[in-house]
Amino acid sequence: MVDNWSKISYNIVLFDEIDIMDDNHEYPIEDLILAVAVYHRLQTTDLELEIGQIHPRDLGPKNLCSYLLANDRRINFPEISILEEDHLLKDKILKWSKRLIFKALDEKATGFQQACFELASKSKATIKNVGVLKFFPKMAIEQENKTRLLSDLASCDSEPVGVVGEQLSLKVKVISKKWIDKLETWSYNAITEDNKLVCWMGKDRFNYGEVREITAKVKGYQQNYHNKSLLETRLNYVR
Repeated sequence: MVDNWSKISYNIVLFDEIDIMDDNHEYPIEDLILAVAVYHRLQTTDLELEIGQIHPRDLGPKNLCSYLLANDRRINFPEISILEEDHLLKDKILKWSKRLIFKALDEKATGFQQACFELASKSKATIKNVGVLKFFPKMAIEQENKTRLLSDLASCDSEPVGVVGEQLSLKVKVISKKWIDKLETWSYNAITEDNKLVCWMGKDRFNYGEVREITAKVKGYQQNYHNKSLLETRLNYVR
């Protein structure tokens, strides 16, 4: 049985009264968002599978929501726990989604955006709405990361690091990381000890907020994508 059911609005004794085939049954929006938060975590989490069991990431989030909210056991998932980090992500999503309500009158909004605005204003929704809700975790995290990045960039000095071709040893703090699918590589921004901005791409993984000693060669200089008035130094051969 799933852990922490007490934090789900539905009481487990009521599950038998829910028709698991009824896609029109309404659940509290907080419960659906918690379920998609769990699904988001499981995208990068390996689970121990017994013979015949299926990892939730191999199916759509709708199946996991039915498993968590309606006690649907038609699909043989392994035991899935709801963790504290899932509740924290749920709270982050709810806080972010409330801001969407104020954008509902935007005439330039796409159909998908309008669907997001509408869900953000609801107190209940159905399993059918998971097709839109499944994007909420990523969008909330990206918005938080962007806000944090802009704050970090505002403190940087717009000055170059070294000269082109120079080999450098630097101590840097990573302030952004993004996976580039087309290039199959990571893109990083970091701040040096003397508060200058550098960027690079590479296969090696650095974590947000991590302070590292690196060696690199200066490749060139460019405007920062998010702050055009800020100069950043492009590095390569980063180790």
